[in-house]
Amino acid sequence: MSERIVEQLKQLKYGTINPQTDWVARNRALLLSQIKNTIPERPAVKTTEKMWAGLSIFFPKPLVYNVVRPVAVLLIVALVATTAYSGTVKASYETLPGDWLYPAKRGVEKTQAAVLSVIGDATAQTKLHVEFAKRRAAETKQISGSSDPEKVAKMAVTVGDLQSEMNSINSKLEETKSANGTLQATVAKDIKQNSEQIKNVLQDAKDNLALSPNVENKALSREISETKDLVKDVSVKAVEVLVAKHLEGDTSVSKEEVKQEINNALQTSVNEVGVSKQNVDGAKVILESVKGAVADLKSEAQKQNNSDLVSSTKAFSDKVSTATNQTVAAVLKTEAASAELDKKVSEAHEFLNKDDLAQAVGKMKEANQASKDVEKISDKAIEKTQTILPIVQVMKDTAAAATTTAAGTTLPLLIVTTTPTATMSSTPAVIPVILKNIVSSTERNSAN
Repeated sequence: MSERIVEQLKQLKYGTINPQTDWVARNRALLLSQIKNTIPERPAVKTTEKMWAGLSIFFPKPLVYNVVRPVAVLLIVALVATTAYSGTVKASYETLPGDWLYPAKRGVEKTQAAVLSVIGDATAQTKLHVEFAKRRAAETKQISGSSDPEKVAKMAVTVGDLQSEMNSINSKLEETKSANGTLQATVAKDIKQNSEQIKNVLQDAKDNLALSPNVENKALSREISETKDLVKDVSVKAVEVLVAKHLEGDTSVSKEEVKQEINNALQTSVNEVGVSKQNVDGAKVILESVKGAVADLKSEAQKQNNSDLVSSTKAFSDKVSTATNQTVAAVLKTEAASAELDKKVSEAHEFLNKDDLAQAVGKMKEANQASKDVEKISDKAIEKTQTILPIVQVMKDTAAAATTTAAGTTLPLLIVTTTPTATMSSTPAVIPVILKNIVSSTERNSAN
């Protein structure tokens, strides 16, 4: 009997008899409904728990729950915090030292640098330092042109930070130059080009400071000059690395591009020496004009037999003569340096024509040093001019009145500013724009 039943069941399983479709659907729904009512409801499993459970299939469960999940939670928290903070960071981007959001800006930058330092990506680190250096230079220029009474202190902050960024870039280039670094030629090229931009921005800041005779501004101007020299050295080292990488077989920058960068660096030195020479020549013209005006004043005082005026004028005349003689000597130095620079540049071009890049770079370095030396001479000439201009001429009418008061005390000489108008108008090309601006600024300060 049992064997017969088994046989019949097998026939049902493998046979062609199939239940009706509507009957199957109807009874399936009924069966599912009964199951739902029979089994007690359980709390729904959260999506995140399903995710952790799913990960446990592929990774050890302790690793998922003890390591992966806590790290993921921290990342989510950080993402939320960063999203909420992004508006503040964006608002702080244009801030300057002293602004209440400036610390947020610097904090984000330091975090970026720290993350890249941990990762160890030298290229990304270097590019980040270049970007930060450009920001500090822009901040320095913006503050220098403002009337902020605390601008000297604020600029000291930005200039100091800029120096730190340039030193970091310099270190990366030095590592690459000594075959311990991983920077490519394209990165060195970018550093060179960005360094030129930074240098030009610093020059603008330096020119802004030159319009004020404050002692603090002069000290800060010298600090900016030193920073400019550092930027120049970084620019030159970037070209050195560019050449070294090319000679090692790095084809990311072609030979023609390398030669062009060397040519650009040489031409930059020539241009800078030309500007410095023009500044010195202009200072000489101004001081010689001042010397003539003081001589006329001295002669007038002698005619008036005004002993006090004669004494004061003689002391100032001696000072002007000394400054003028020093500036004349500076002119001779710049002329000699300019001639020597032309020689170095000519030799560099000969090496480039022979594809001797290493020798050409050597001459480029010498040209860069000449540029720095001549700029220092120029800065001293401008500083002497700034010292003399506020005490250039005692107006004749006032000089005649500067005798004695009823009490018998000597009145101080009324100090005003003179502008060598005739000289400047007759030889406008000799007087650089910066010196004309210094004269105008001194006149305004005296009038106030």
